[in-house]
Amino acid sequence: MGLAEMERWLADTKRAVDAARPYVPDSELTDVDHLIEHGEPLIGLSMLAHAIVENGLRVPRTVIDHIRESVTGTSEEPFLPDRLEEHVLRDQ
Repeated sequence: MGLAEMERWLADTKRAVDAARPYVPDSELTDVDHLIEHGEPLIGLSMLAHAIVENGLRVPRTVIDHIRESVTGTSEEPFLPDRLEEHVLRDQ
């Protein structure tokens, strides 16, 4: 992945987290934001996935899709919660 692609992906990651904000408590997003801003966005996305599942939250499909697409094939993939897709907003 080139620098421009990486910057686009990081911007998409931040947009996905922003899309989750109305549905995820700020207390759950503090560490996610910190990890993304300090060079560990995949761990941040994994933490977001766990916050969603463990708290029984529902978020837009775009959030779930970005997490899944970003983490698939990386060292974080085995740590994603099994039932993440069950947490999409019902009207999506």
